[in-house]
Amino acid sequence: CLFSTDGVQDLDCFKKSKKDPLTCYWKSGSSASNITTYTLIIAQEVRDYCKIHHNISKTFHSIEVFGKYEMNAWVIDESSRNRNCSKTFFRGIPNNLIRCDPPTEIMFKRDSGKIYISWMEQKHIKKYNIQLRESGHPSWKMVVSEENAKYMLFEGLNPSLSYEVQVQCTPNQKCPQCSWSEMFLVPAELTKKPVIVKFQTYPVKRGQRSFFINWTFAQNATVDGYTVTVRKESREFNQILNTTLPELYLTLSGSSYLVSVMAFNSAGSSPQAERKLPALQNIGKLQSNLLDQINVTAAFNKSFIISWDPKMKYSYRCYSIEWGLVNQTLSHITFYLANENSREIKVRKYHFEPFKRYQFILHIRPYKDTCNLRHVNNSETTYAMAEAYISEGRPVSAPNGTYHNVTKHSALIEWTTVPDEDLRGFLQGYVIHYGVNYQEDAISRITVNSSTNTYKLSNLTRNTVYKVQVSALTNAGEGKKSHFIIFKTQQY
Repeated sequence: CLFSTDGVQDLDCFKKSKKDPLTCYWKSGSSASNITTYTLIIAQEVRDYCKIHHNISKTFHSIEVFGKYEMNAWVIDESSRNRNCSKTFFRGIPNNLIRCDPPTEIMFKRDSGKIYISWMEQKHIKKYNIQLRESGHPSWKMVVSEENAKYMLFEGLNPSLSYEVQVQCTPNQKCPQCSWSEMFLVPAELTKKPVIVKFQTYPVKRGQRSFFINWTFAQNATVDGYTVTVRKESREFNQILNTTLPELYLTLSGSSYLVSVMAFNSAGSSPQAERKLPALQNIGKLQSNLLDQINVTAAFNKSFIISWDPKMKYSYRCYSIEWGLVNQTLSHITFYLANENSREIKVRKYHFEPFKRYQFILHIRPYKDTCNLRHVNNSETTYAMAEAYISEGRPVSAPNGTYHNVTKHSALIEWTTVPDEDLRGFLQGYVIHYGVNYQEDAISRITVNSSTNTYKLSNLTRNTVYKVQVSALTNAGEGKKSHFIIFKTQQY
């Protein structure tokens, strides 16, 4: 029999521990078939020992030998009749052929030109060898870990390149040999953010909307998938969704949501792209009946009582209310009600502020056993929204006014709106003060509704100077007046 690259080869004998039998492994030749059989010969000259194992159909076989003495082993491919047989050879001392497996759960992470490699520690192993190279490069860089270390950090690497990694234990008395792990490919770092292309909602039914997001990613060739995190801005609930597609559809309630997207691969994740999905703003016919479906009343300037249709108790038990100052992050309260249709919002160590507007959003949930959200998709419906003040005040600023189209007997007065934070109550309308001498007993007053910001003064005297002031009006009364708007009517 001959040694041949086409025949049986790479004979190797080892065991996992002292108690295990010694097992020899080999590779079949390129001409082997499913009827190929092998002969394994074991010889230990010192003990005058020889054992022949015939008709082995597999490419491994366990043997019994004297542990302290050198052994020689041959495997012969004996099944070919029309060609020369092939053989392979191995020599070693059995007690030194204990071979420990590589560590399990080898993990790696990349960030800022670094590769962090970690593993599960093994019994009897104090140190590990780690080798790393650029993908496809012929030479390795090998380092030895510190004693009892569970990780190794490589620094100063090129973020745009991929690397190959292998780990093995460092040989010691109890592990004279160590197997290398499989070769792991550590892909290039994901340094770019996804670019959000579409971020849209469409009404689907009362209190719900269809949400669609899609994005592009410049390094998509090295991406395994994407992580989309959707969380309520009120911090009640968030869900992490993984997808291999650069898009996502969800059915959401009228809450405000924070949405982030990042790409990931086996070595780490990209920076995340973030967008805010504002709370439902009464847009479209399907949402037009969300306002004024709940009543909000202030109770002794210390709490709000929210009530809704008593018939709701026959269909729902689980509710959630998001509440807080308008244009600020809302808080939330989730509760179960069986026979009631109201809830008091009262928070310890929290004082509701007068003259500031609060927002309330009532959600209904279909669950019976728990009222907590289980997922973001199609998990609740926004029943109604409302705004309220614990107590109203008069506006502290005035509109800015001007005039247009002055004739002999008329003039058009126009003014700006008062900022919400200066209204200090619900806007009920505007008061227009005007007169010639502008003495108290000669002033005319006209109140117009809150939906307009122009008014035509008529029946004026020609060739006369008029002074006009405009103020905003809330339930608490009239606010600060504007600067004088002065004009003169035409003579002819």
